[in-house]
Amino acid sequence: MEAMIMRLKDTGTIRRTHASCGLGLFADTCLRMPHVMLGSLLVYLVLLVPLALSETKPDSMANLETALSATIHPLVPLTALLSFYSVATAFSWTFDRQATDLYGALPVRRRTQFLALLLSSVSAPLVGLLVAWLVSCAILGFGPNVAPMVPWLGVQLLLVVTFSGLSVLCTQAAGRAGTAFLCFMMVGIYAEVVRQLGHALYFLVDPTFGLFLQGVHANATWLSPLARLHQLSLHITGAAESQVPWMSQLWHALGMYALASTLCMGVAAWLFGRRDLERAGDGFVYLAAQELVVALLSLAMGAGLACVLFFMVIGAAKWQLSGVPAPLICLVTTAFTALSYATVTAVAKRSVRSVRGHIPVLAATASIALVASVALGWAGTSNASYIPPASEIKSATMSELSMPITSKSAIKSLRNLHAKLNEARTSSYGAMWKAYSSFDIAYQMKDGSSVIRSYSLPCTEDGTILDTDAAIAVRRFKAKGALDANLRQTVSSMLAGKEEVWVSVDCQDSSNSTDTSYRVSSADYSSLQEKLDADINKNGAARITSVPNESALSLSMSYASPSKGDLTITMVLSEKTTPSTLAWLRERYATTMPALRE
Repeated sequence: MEAMIMRLKDTGTIRRTHASCGLGLFADTCLRMPHVMLGSLLVYLVLLVPLALSETKPDSMANLETALSATIHPLVPLTALLSFYSVATAFSWTFDRQATDLYGALPVRRRTQFLALLLSSVSAPLVGLLVAWLVSCAILGFGPNVAPMVPWLGVQLLLVVTFSGLSVLCTQAAGRAGTAFLCFMMVGIYAEVVRQLGHALYFLVDPTFGLFLQGVHANATWLSPLARLHQLSLHITGAAESQVPWMSQLWHALGMYALASTLCMGVAAWLFGRRDLERAGDGFVYLAAQELVVALLSLAMGAGLACVLFFMVIGAAKWQLSGVPAPLICLVTTAFTALSYATVTAVAKRSVRSVRGHIPVLAATASIALVASVALGWAGTSNASYIPPASEIKSATMSELSMPITSKSAIKSLRNLHAKLNEARTSSYGAMWKAYSSFDIAYQMKDGSSVIRSYSLPCTEDGTILDTDAAIAVRRFKAKGALDANLRQTVSSMLAGKEEVWVSVDCQDSSNSTDTSYRVSSADYSSLQEKLDADINKNGAARITSVPNESALSLSMSYASPSKGDLTITMVLSEKTTPSTLAWLRERYATTMPALRE
C-alpha cells in the first residue's frame, strides 16, 4: 500500500516538474523573440494609430469601420509572413545543421516541449497586436467608438492562429527553414497558381472558350488559404457595393481555416514526437516531404514555362486564330517539368550528378505532367468542337445581333455556321494576322446552363473584316431568310402579350451622355408590328438588329415581368434600316416624343 502511495506521489511530482520545465521553456523561448514582438508592434501601430487619431478629430469624415476593413488586405500577407517567421524562430533549434541547444535532453515530455514552443511562437506576434490595439483604444477613449475595433481584433486573432498552424506543420514536415518556407507558400497559394496555369494552358488549346476552368473550378481557391483570404479581403475594401456578405464570407473562411489549422497543429505535434531531437543536421529532415515539395514545384514551373513560351516568346498572334495543337502542349509541358525537376534538384544538392539518384521521382513527376496535359488537351479539343444538340437549345444569341434566336430553322442555320467556324479554325493552324475581331455565339440551354464560344476573325488594323472562310460563312448566315423569319416570329409572339411586354423608344444624347426612354402604348402594338414586318422584308433582320455605336434612336422590346423571360430585342430606328417604322412613330408620337422630331 505504501508503494502504491509513493508511486502516486511520484507521478504527481513528475507532472509538476514537467509543467515547471514547460513554463521555463516557454519563457526562455519568448526571451529569444523580442524582435518578433517589436516587429509586430510596429506594423500594427503604423496601421492603427493614424486611424485612431483621425477618428478623434472633430471635422473627420472617415468611417472607422471602413478604414479598419481596408487594413485587412495588407495584413493578410503580412500576418502570414510574421506568423511563419515566429514559428521558424521558436523551432529553429530543431533543424539547426550546425549545433543543438540540447532542448531535447531536458527531462520534459515531447508534448510539453511542443506546446511550450508553439505557444511562444503564437504569443510573440500577439503581444505586439494586443499592445497596439490597446493603444488605439486608449486614443479613442475606450468609449462607443471602440466597437469597430473588437471584430477587427477577432479577425487578426484568427489570422494568426490560421497561419501559425500551417507554419508549424510545414516546419515539422520539412525540417529546414528554407524548405519549410517553400512548403508554407505552396500550401498557401499552390492550388490557386495551378488553377490559373491550367486555365491558361486550356485557353491555348481552346481559344474559343477560355473561361472553362474559371467557371467550373471557381472554388479551387479554397484549397489555397492565403490566396482565398487575400481574395476576400479585396472585396471588403470598398470595391464591392455591399461589404456585409463579403465580411460574413471572410468570417466563415477564417473559422474553417482556423479549425483546419488546429488539426494541423495536432499532426505537427505527432511529427515532433517522432523526431530524433538529440541529433542536428540532415537527420531532422523528412526526405519524403522534400521530394514532394520539389515535385509539386516542378509541375508548376513546367506549366508556367510553357505559358511563357507560347504567350510571350512565340506570341498570341501565332495561335489566337486556331489554338495550339494539343500534342505540342503535352510535349512542351512535360519537357519543361522534367527540366525544372532536374534543375531544382541539382541546385539543391549542389551537384548535377545527384540527379541520377532521383531518376524514379523525376520519371513519376514527368508522367504526372504528361497525364495532366493530355487530359487538359483532350478536354480542350473536345470542347472546341462541341456543338449543342438542337433539341437541348432553348435560344441563342450571336455578336452584332441584338435579338434572340429561337426558331428551329434559325437555330439549325446557326449550328451549321458553328460547324463551319470549327472547320475554318482547325484548317488554319500556323496562320498569323495582325489584328482580329471577336465573334461570339451563346446558347441558352433548356436545363438553364449556357454554352459560349468566341472565335477570332482576321481583320485589318482599322477593323475591316477580311474575306476568310469564317467571315464569308458569317456573312452568308446573316443574309439567309432564317433570321428574318426568326425576328418576325419573335416580334409577333412578344407583341401578342400586350401588357406583358415593354416597348420603348430609346434616345442617346452623346453631347451630355444622357439616355431618354419613351414607352409605346400597347394599343399601337398591332400597327407597330405591321411596320416592322415591312422593314424586315425590305432590309433584313441582320441590318435592323445590328445597332451601330453612332445610332441615336433605337426601339427596344422586353418582357415587363422577369418570370416571362429575359428576351430583349433592340432595333435601329433610321431612314436606311427602318423607314416605315420610323415614319409611323413620328406620325403617331411626334408630340410626346421630342427625340423623334426631324
